[in-house]
Amino acid sequence: MKCNNFLSAGSASVRITPPAGIPLDGYGIRDKPSKGVHDHLKARTLILSDDETFISLISLELLYVPYQVAETVYRVAQRELGIPGDSVLLAAVHTHSGPSVLGIHSCMEDQFTDEYVSLLSAYVSQALISAYNNMQKARISFAKGMVRNWTINRRRPLDGITDEEVITMGVEDAGGRSIASVVNFTCHAVVLGPNNLMISADYPGYVSRTVESVEKNTCLFLNGACGDVNPFTPGTRLESPYERSMGTFMDAIKMGRAMSGEALKLLNSAEAMGECKLKVSKRELRLRLRDLPAIEDDELRKLYARYNELKGVKPKEALSVSLEISKARWLRKLRALFPTGIAEVTLKAFRIGNLVIIGLPGEPFVEIGISIKRNSYPLTCMIVGYVGPFAGYIPISKAFKEGGYEVSLPACIVNPDVEELITASTLNLLKDVST
Repeated sequence: MKCNNFLSAGSASVRITPPAGIPLDGYGIRDKPSKGVHDHLKARTLILSDDETFISLISLELLYVPYQVAETVYRVAQRELGIPGDSVLLAAVHTHSGPSVLGIHSCMEDQFTDEYVSLLSAYVSQALISAYNNMQKARISFAKGMVRNWTINRRRPLDGITDEEVITMGVEDAGGRSIASVVNFTCHAVVLGPNNLMISADYPGYVSRTVESVEKNTCLFLNGACGDVNPFTPGTRLESPYERSMGTFMDAIKMGRAMSGEALKLLNSAEAMGECKLKVSKRELRLRLRDLPAIEDDELRKLYARYNELKGVKPKEALSVSLEISKARWLRKLRALFPTGIAEVTLKAFRIGNLVIIGLPGEPFVEIGISIKRNSYPLTCMIVGYVGPFAGYIPISKAFKEGGYEVSLPACIVNPDVEELITASTLNLLKDVST
């Protein structure tokens, strides 16, 4: 569908590729630093305004959004542009081949990470300001389609559900030329496994770059509620769907092409709709966290000493110890971030005509996303995960009884009531923007 009335819109992107040698985030088992750049990473921004309300979408080709980056970008948006932080949706595509911004790796050569994160805030803020300065009259369109047979529910590979819906939003100037586009799909960006040591945006990067090469615009990829959804690329085995070492760059390219092919069809075949007004709403939740074990300095020193004894002598045992170190470091970081045992998270809803964008923290299970979509009718609903700086899985309640990686510490730090809290708050958000 396409808005008949004009809004104001601007887009921009900036390269955020770190230097080779930085550790890569996302796999605790990865114990070596990056050795090169396969494809450059970007921060992409889009700002919309109807002269009363602003909406800003930002897509980062990273695993998660670092806390200091979120705080800085929200502050810059308000101070420099007059855009409230509540009107900014800052999301990561969740590539597991991007730079370490959280420390989820076993690499002992932890270099450049602090310097990189400190510069990242400036790069993202620059892209946001550039998008604002590029604003012009524009029309908005959206459409939805399907891309089948590229995803698998990794917890239940034989009968678990996935979300194969592709939702696009297109932004054109008065002459019909594309300013920006948004592509939303639901799948972990783990085509490439822990054996990959090259910096890459994984399949989301190929979606954005393919659309940009055709439309000559800025294309933001926004990942969905994909906490339990993995790529189903060649070599993926149903008996071990978590295993990703078989993934290749050609697999990532082909998956990106499949998504972008459907996206391009949708972007160029939207039907006209009525007036397009913008609405913004939010809900703040205080999530009581599970007990996080305290890791003492002496305990961590012993682990490092043990690792140094084993490396080069017993590599498999050394890797096992490095995994313990990775978990210990992450637990210490979590305790520092949430000293009271409470995580304050923000859920956001942006309405653009008959399209609503729901921003959720962390890694929600696909069942949560599908439930929200069903309750959004007659609006078309785009679910976006990895919004803001909160990290960790958001499972459905029954998953805690079933067990598994996604509900274990420190991958998941929330309690079993999280599904109910998130769903109830999101339904209220939908009511806010539907009136």
